[in-house]
Amino acid sequence: MTDSLIDHKTKYSLTWAAIIIAIILVVPGFMIGGIVALIYKWFLGGVFGIGGDRWVFFIEWIDKIVLLWFPALLHGTVGGVFSIAITGKIFKSANMEVVSYSTSAIIIFIFVAAVIFSFYITDIREDLVLHEDLVSVMLSTAAEIIGIVLGLFYFRVFGR
Repeated sequence: MTDSLIDHKTKYSLTWAAIIIAIILVVPGFMIGGIVALIYKWFLGGVFGIGGDRWVFFIEWIDKIVLLWFPALLHGTVGGVFSIAITGKIFKSANMEVVSYSTSAIIIFIFVAAVIFSFYITDIREDLVLHEDLVSVMLSTAAEIIGIVLGLFYFRVFGR
C-alpha cells in the first residue's frame, strides 16, 4: 500500500518537474523552429529570386499565408515537438498529457500577455486603428500559438 502511495507521489512530482522542463525547453525549440522557418522562407523566396513580400501567385493574401503565417505555424510546431519530445525522454513516468495541457496554457498566457503589453506600449488602445501589418503580425503570432499547441500534443499521435 505504501509503495503505490510513494509511486503516485513520485509521478506527481515528476509531472510538475516535467512541466517546468518543458517550458524551459520551449526556448531552444523555438530557436530550432526559427531555423526551420528561415530555411522554409529562404527556399520559397530566395531560390526563386522573388522578394520577401511577393511570391509566385502575386496575390497578397496567398503571399502572407505562404511566407508569413505558415512559417510561424512551422516555427511553433517544431518548438513544441522538440520541447515535449525531449521532456518525454527525460521523464518517462510523468503524465505527458498533463504536461502538454499545462505547458500549452502557460505558453498561451505568455503570448497573450505579450500582445496585450505590446498594445499598451504602442498606445493602439487610443487610436483603435489596426493597420494591415499589425493584423499580419497578430495572425502570425496566433499561428505560432496554434503551432506550439499542435507540437506539444504530438505524443497523442505518435506516442512516446
